[in-house]
Amino acid sequence: METPAEPPFNLKHRATGALILLAIPVVMLPWLLAGQPGAIPVNSAPAVLEPTGQFVSSIQTTSKASDTAPAPDGAKDPTKTTDDTPAPDATRKPIAPPSTDAQPESGWVVRVGVFSEPANLEKRSTLLLANDMTPRHENIDINGLTAVRIYLGPFPDLATAERESGKAMLVTGEPAFVVELP
Repeated sequence: METPAEPPFNLKHRATGALILLAIPVVMLPWLLAGQPGAIPVNSAPAVLEPTGQFVSSIQTTSKASDTAPAPDGAKDPTKTTDDTPAPDATRKPIAPPSTDAQPESGWVVRVGVFSEPANLEKRSTLLLANDMTPRHENIDINGLTAVRIYLGPFPDLATAERESGKAMLVTGEPAFVVELP
């Protein structure tokens, strides 16, 4: 009788051998690469980066003439104290009258917002006025409803408009858009 050249196939032995061959690299490679058994290297950098130097920033503004007329007969302005700072009880400034609906012919403007509610319009205008910006108003029609657009400018060049846009975004916390007038 002839004997088979190969031993009989045993599935259990083959599966066990395959598992051992796969487990050895999974266990041994991290140990060989990290130098420590089972340890995974952790980033040792601090969670919060500390500044290495001092950063100083300043915004320079030019003083503008007051939008309101002086009080008659030398009377004291109730919104100002003697050191020319706003009085604590005078938190509201008058809103500048809306400009005409036609915008200037050329230059750049900064669109600050569009409002349909007068209270919101007054809040935004007051905030801009309090920060030495002169908002202008434009009546626009949106889907049959009348709204008021607040804009700053016009400015003669794009750099000035971008600078004012940045100041408006810092003051209001909302995006401001620079648009070139036709």
